[in-house]
Amino acid sequence: MATQKQKGQRSMTRLAVPKEPIWRLSVHQYHAMIRNGILTDDDPVELLEGWLVLKMPKNPSHRITTQVTRDRLAELVPAGWYVDAQEPITTRDSEPEPDVVIVQGDRRDYRDRHPYADEIALVVEVADPTLQRDRTSKKRLYARAGIAIYWIINKEALMAVSTESLELKLIGHIDSLQLNLQVLQGLWTEEQYLMLSKQTNHLLEFSDGKLEVLPMPTRRHQMILLLLYELFKAMVNPAGGIVLVAPMRLQVRPGSFREPDVLMLLNRHDPRNQEAFWLGADLVIEVVSPDRPERDLEEKPLDYARAGIPEYWIVNPLDETVTVLVLEDGSYTTHGSFARGTYATSTLLEGMRVDVEAIFSL
Repeated sequence: MATQKQKGQRSMTRLAVPKEPIWRLSVHQYHAMIRNGILTDDDPVELLEGWLVLKMPKNPSHRITTQVTRDRLAELVPAGWYVDAQEPITTRDSEPEPDVVIVQGDRRDYRDRHPYADEIALVVEVADPTLQRDRTSKKRLYARAGIAIYWIINKEALMAVSTESLELKLIGHIDSLQLNLQVLQGLWTEEQYLMLSKQTNHLLEFSDGKLEVLPMPTRRHQMILLLLYELFKAMVNPAGGIVLVAPMRLQVRPGSFREPDVLMLLNRHDPRNQEAFWLGADLVIEVVSPDRPERDLEEKPLDYARAGIPEYWIVNPLDETVTVLVLEDGSYTTHGSFARGTYATSTLLEGMRVDVEAIFSL
């Protein structure tokens, strides 16, 4: 026989989905209920698409995950934004209370109202124990409100939803590079970039407030750059120089950093040889990545020329050529484009000859 408590629970379940048409509350009516004391802070409800929906109790795991997420994001957001937790935001027909939210402006801007959807960069829901609601009604209402990025944190996995395309994808745990706020591109600071790049094993490049994640290198890419590293190291190190491979950040100008595959200084005591990142180089090498070849073929020559780097080698597995560019009057000219059966040479390092056949036979 069912207990009185069990009967009450079944009764509440039947009432939660009425068969007859009922009235949905507007945001204005919801606010009026709060102003008039009909709803108070003690009532565990939020307005979702016109419905008063019970908020689920929060367990210790939910509390800790929310706090960690809020603290991590607070370290990353640029000036002009702030991070809040479990506070209301206002949409056309809802007033949800996301676990974490990134808001434009200053907290004092919202003395008289809650943030609107167009002032939100990102919302986060910790799906413990609300996964079904977060994947359905919350996802739908955030998309309809035009909030571009929605994260669902579900135990070990962080799921990011781009509500512009309504695609869900797993992007790893929160300590990874995937703290990637596309809506804030152009607003990142140099300090934030340096902090981010210390926290990931992915290669990040930075220019004019924008972050770019470089693709993970393939086996062939790695084999080529390691061969070149060994060849240049054998030539340069005995003469007092230094050769490094990625990851090693190179500042090409204030507010702009690249991650060359190989970078070299003729004098290891050169003051540009800094611990956190180099302030310049005498020679850099890039192995062209197939995801976006123009990065290495068109964009980086401009950056490296502006940085005053005397020689730039472009090793291109796509057409199996090695192009050596040398700096003349502030811009690069082609010293040579070398194919299989020839040797690539350097103007900076006398006697340096690299067998192109050996590079592309790896």
